[in-house]
Amino acid sequence: FDICLADGACLEDCPVDVFEWVDTPGHPESERKANPADEDQCIDCMLCVDVCPVDAIDVDPGRENRI
Repeated sequence: FDICLADGACLEDCPVDVFEWVDTPGHPESERKANPADEDQCIDCMLCVDVCPVDAIDVDPGRENRI
């Protein structure tokens, strides 16, 4: 998240709309970021990871086991 360049590729490619824009005023990389607000909807397709130009997205394969 901290290295996100806010190019929007993850928002465009995510088939289940996991991401939304959030304002990050004063951040050195971008004034807005793609936030995985609906992460519980993720289907682990990894499209967001594949299109992120700076590898800012790390999908945790064990998240479905969290309580």
